[in-house]
Amino acid sequence: MGIMSYRFAGDPLSARSAIAVAVLALCPATQAIAQTGPQGVLAHELIIGTHVDLSGPLSPWGKAVRNGLVMAIAEANEAGGVNGRIVRLIVKDDRYDSTQAAIAVRQLVTQDRIFAILSPLGTPTVNASMKEALSRNVLYLFPLTASADAYSPAEPLKFALSPSHEMEMQEGLRRILNARGPLRVGVLAPDDAFGRAVRQGAVNELTRRGLGLQATVSFTRGKTEFGPTLAKLRAQRVDVVVLGAEAEEALALMRAAGR
Repeated sequence: MGIMSYRFAGDPLSARSAIAVAVLALCPATQAIAQTGPQGVLAHELIIGTHVDLSGPLSPWGKAVRNGLVMAIAEANEAGGVNGRIVRLIVKDDRYDSTQAAIAVRQLVTQDRIFAILSPLGTPTVNASMKEALSRNVLYLFPLTASADAYSPAEPLKFALSPSHEMEMQEGLRRILNARGPLRVGVLAPDDAFGRAVRQGAVNELTRRGLGLQATVSFTRGKTEFGPTLAKLRAQRVDVVVLGAEAEEALALMRAAGR
């Protein structure tokens, strides 16, 4: 058994809800003039932007997010847009790279003159680009990440919906232990901020129950051979593994575990 900590973000209904909340709540109801109104809010057009991975390790999710946003915006525009404005989306490929994400936001703000960043994807990319957007006083809405930095500390220009990785792991493990009783729990995660959050979530729930971790095993990002790593977990005789991994890493782990 295990908890797999990665997120699928391709639901067009979620994208539709995000756009509706963002543009209806934040776009002025009166017709804006390009020279004097808020940036990205033109007389007949509302310009928003996002950055996702379209060519890197999270590209399947990035393309799903992009497609969901495109579908939702097309539906909104067919219904007349928002307050009489057609919504235009500009998408940048950040390749799941923090530096590229910050550059993408800089371009969206200074060159494309967008009104808001909507539903960017990825923890390291969001953490980098969010700082860039907030420093330029641009709305940063509904990032697709479970990083606590997405909502803490509170900022007037950012708004997140997702719980943190730590909260996700604690809740997932709580449900398993409630259903199965006391189990020997191990954590398998990279030794980075994401992995530490996954591990802390498991520790939080176990501590609440007066229990401890049976094993903690880390791995290096980009690793493809997990035989020795899994052998360490088996040697500790764990019953359940709390797993923090990207999609390709998780698939490689499952293949190795099935041998």
